[in-house]
Amino acid sequence: MSRIKEFPYKLTIIAAAVILFLSVTTGSGLPKVGIPHADKYVHMLMYAAFMVSLLLDKSSFCRERLTFKLWYVPALVSIFYGGLMELIQAGISWRTSSWSDFAANIVGTFCGLFVYWIIDSIYKTKHRDEY
Repeated sequence: MSRIKEFPYKLTIIAAAVILFLSVTTGSGLPKVGIPHADKYVHMLMYAAFMVSLLLDKSSFCRERLTFKLWYVPALVSIFYGGLMELIQAGISWRTSSWSDFAANIVGTFCGLFVYWIIDSIYKTKHRDEY
């Protein structure tokens, strides 16, 4: 088995690195879109993807049904990371931090949980014999 397959949280680290990069770089070169509060949708999408990666990584080595025990720690990690990113942005002159961004991060976390729940239900229904 390769070393990469032995490491359980590779998707999560990649997602966290992408979020960190997007959180600390300037967005001045990005095109303007005509969607109100588009940045909040981006926050929700990023943290939904982060939550799904956390749950996929965790479930890949514990193979449990989605229960409170499986998802509450990843949800807390995602919420904590979202808060940390907002605190980091507060210290960067070209970035701004806001409670509404943090709220969008939290909503994205729970959207990711819902998406994972759907994926998990479909997969485990098709592979019922293995569980």
